Amino acid sequence: MAEALCQGLEMEVLPYLKPGKTVIIRSGPMKGLEAVIAEIKGKNKVILQLELIQQSVALEIDTSWIKGTE
Repeated sequence: MAEALCQGLEMEVLPYLKPGKTVIIRSGPMKGLEAVIAEIKGKNKVILQLELIQQSVALEIDTSWIKGTE
């Protein structure tokens, strides 16, 4: 990694995302809720599973709107 920085390559730190990982929604109308990643959809989208009012709901959201719980 240090060599890549010395070469002037552009790098971006992204959260480690994988199905089953618990995340917190940090933006949008569901802000503050905890959810589980159900599916990764491309580079910038994930499907989250939320437990709301004793029902499970799937939500597609941009990865910039979530953060890991650890």
